[in-house]
Amino acid sequence: GASLDDSFVVTVTIIDTNNNGVSDTRERNLNGGALLPVGAEDTDTDADGVSDLDEVLAGSDPNVSDAPKAPVVISPNGVTVDTLTPTLTVANAVSPRGLELTYVFVVNDAAGAEVARIEDVAEGETTTSVVVPAGLTEQATFTWFAFAKDGLTTLDGSADIEGEASDTGTFTVDSENATPPPPDALTPANDSEFLEGTFV
Repeated sequence: GASLDDSFVVTVTIIDTNNNGVSDTRERNLNGGALLPVGAEDTDTDADGVSDLDEVLAGSDPNVSDAPKAPVVISPNGVTVDTLTPTLTVANAVSPRGLELTYVFVVNDAAGAEVARIEDVAEGETTTSVVVPAGLTEQATFTWFAFAKDGLTTLDGSADIEGEASDTGTFTVDSENATPPPPDALTPANDSEFLEGTFV
């Protein structure tokens, strides 16, 4: 039998009230129900290194930071160390953007004054460690923390974006009273038969 082919033209209109290239619906969904203000391409509300407009274009919330999350202090924490150059270790931070991270470790004395800052520490597989390079004060207590960077800067390029800081770890230095290693027996030799004599 005969067939009737009909064709239709559908016109879709995208409403973009502020003429920034993003639909009003998308803006409201990603910006707490509000449209982005004029100048959103030069504004970084959540201070994570990406403009509000670029975040919306990428499908992320411009009010929620995508900077690195806080690493977790592992050691030392709440202990006495027997060295003036202890090794600090954290569980790795998470990058919401999946970017490669580097770390900054900061050591403060009991008064809160910074005594060591180690920057650009490469990330390990699951944990990241660094040796405090400068000798610390004997019989003193220190606090320390770490944070990660993902390589992004503020919009004007004047400063690096810093991720969330870890909780604070503490340790006390006591290298003078470190436990000595056990003595080595010189005679008799291991696994030898001892009949009579004197240990040396």
